Amino acid sequence: DSWESLAPLPLARAGLAATASVDGSSFLVLGGFEPLLWDDAARSVRRRAESAGEAPAQEANRIFAYDVKSNVWVERRPMPAARTAIAAARVGGDVITVGGRSLSSGFSIEQTETVAAYDSEADVWTRRGTMPQPRAGSTMAAHGANDKLYVFGGSGPRGDIDITEEYDIALDQWATLAAMPTARHLAASAEVN
Repeated sequence: DSWESLAPLPLARAGLAATASVDGSSFLVLGGFEPLLWDDAARSVRRRAESAGEAPAQEANRIFAYDVKSNVWVERRPMPAARTAIAAARVGGDVITVGGRSLSSGFSIEQTETVAAYDSEADVWTRRGTMPQPRAGSTMAAHGANDKLYVFGGSGPRGDIDITEEYDIALDQWATLAAMPTARHLAASAEVN
């Protein structure tokens, strides 16, 4: 019936992904935008970047782990590529990240088809095969019983999409499933046992 303030994330960010450990003892926060885009104090820097034709923010490849018992954040090994609006889900000891977007100079937004696995025990990233279609702002849920991930919607190069795909982690293969009734991005999903 009440909220309690805990240790703040070491670095403010937006457009991040988060996932919990299997036992709920820790959380990972991955990617997003560095504060430049969101910090009021950085407005003049942002204006100078915009007038020079440069992107006003930088995607983050940094990840932070939060330990529930100690109420402490620890920075972990960065993602292989900086991305925002990624989807992430934990299967066993691994966190799988898919898609996302990056800003290039001239402010063009590029969706990615990047797939990477993070072994949180060894603190090691491994690149996997790519998604069939680049997209960002998708939502993803794990089905641990069959080591498969389900990715829903997102935003592709031509706008919001209704695609549903299944990713077989063991085979590193994708299958297209029935489309969602309505195209969506920046939605949420979860596995319920």
